[in-house]
Amino acid sequence: MASSPVSILRRLAAATYYQRFLTPISQHRTAGDTCRHEEVDSGLWTLEAPVNDTISDIYDAGRGTPSPKLMRFRTRVKPVVQDLHNAVGVGGGKGRARQLRLFARHPGVAHRRSRLYRADTRSTGCSLDLCLPAAGTNRDHCAGPERTQRKQTQPMKQPLTTPQAPPAGPFALADPDAYGRWRDARLAAAPTSLADLIVAVRDPRDLTAAEIDAILGRCRHANMAIYVGQTGDDPDKTIPARLGAQLGLHRLDHNRGADEDAITSLRIQTDARHAGYIPYTDRPIAWHTDGYYNTPERQIHGLLLHCVHPAAAGGANALLDHEIAYCLVRDQDPNFIRVLMHPRCMTIPANPGDGADEGTELRPEQSGPVFSVRADGRLHMRYTNRARNIVWRDDPLTLAAVDCLKTLLHTPSPWHLEGRLEPGWGLICNNVLHTRTRFTEGPLPRLIYRARYYDRIAGT
Repeated sequence: MASSPVSILRRLAAATYYQRFLTPISQHRTAGDTCRHEEVDSGLWTLEAPVNDTISDIYDAGRGTPSPKLMRFRTRVKPVVQDLHNAVGVGGGKGRARQLRLFARHPGVAHRRSRLYRADTRSTGCSLDLCLPAAGTNRDHCAGPERTQRKQTQPMKQPLTTPQAPPAGPFALADPDAYGRWRDARLAAAPTSLADLIVAVRDPRDLTAAEIDAILGRCRHANMAIYVGQTGDDPDKTIPARLGAQLGLHRLDHNRGADEDAITSLRIQTDARHAGYIPYTDRPIAWHTDGYYNTPERQIHGLLLHCVHPAAAGGANALLDHEIAYCLVRDQDPNFIRVLMHPRCMTIPANPGDGADEGTELRPEQSGPVFSVRADGRLHMRYTNRARNIVWRDDPLTLAAVDCLKTLLHTPSPWHLEGRLEPGWGLICNNVLHTRTRFTEGPLPRLIYRARYYDRIAGT
């Protein structure tokens, strides 16, 4: 029996370094969109390109010639593409021209659309394009049987992450009563012991309904939960990946230090790609949320840490729900919240690169607020306690607000929690504030898997 186009598309993603980035049109659909992923000959699929890939990785920018990476890409894709052609041609009737385009979207692409791979099969009359369009530009819809001679263009259907919204409800400074009710309920329900966050699970890869409910219940009250699994020091990376997927976390952030599957192996590393970055050392890490240097479209809303091997000593994490931090600051002075929500409150300078990357800007300057409200009304926080390579908005109220926040973070409260992950344990959260203490290696090197998501935990 012939493989379905859907299964072959998944093989296509697995055959390339774009693993886990295949997204069906059903996740991009909007009102009036005529494409459906069940109708392959009029469907649109995307391969979400890792964030640290640039157009120069694919093409020589000056001459437009294929790079070695592109040649390897084509070699690995070709046999899968042939199967895809055969599947698309099945049941369509002779004489019908078919098109199927796969797009690898990337925010830094300068070209309007750069073709990665194209193949035509005359016998079936179908063709396939793999393309890299620039972010914000239009994408061609794939023509169905009745539209093969008339292409349509549509803007990108859905941003990678939830856009910001004007403060409303409890986060509106003009509505102190709504804030007071939300605050009182929030503080009353917030855990004051690490034990309150713990959920025992048999296998994180296959959670029971009761285990899912228990994790989600803790995340609703605290934006985080700690699972205690029975997988021990099993290094299988599908453990965090499958756990996250069961809780609505799918869109991984492929940051510079991540592995090819977009899950980062946090361990001491001294190679050129990781040297100079504190997470890959044994040094302590101060209060922060993950991805504070990302663009607004790629903010991190979900975070998962899974322990394979703890350190011989140290490596503990302090935790604080960012919604509690908001309450503590607002209770000091509501005007502090006003300036911490300014779009240029906190700026992370560009990363110019060094060593092998010297002269190449690895990351542009990025400004943004500390606190923001998502379109779904949930609070998001973007923060780092770093003393260098950070620029705060230079006005007295902002500097006073930042000083207040730093003081509150370093002042113990009932809601400041601390603990250390053991083998098979993990933290899943809506990117809450956290730290890491200095650690000492033992016979087995410390290994923590980190998965960053553009999604928030479902149902929280």
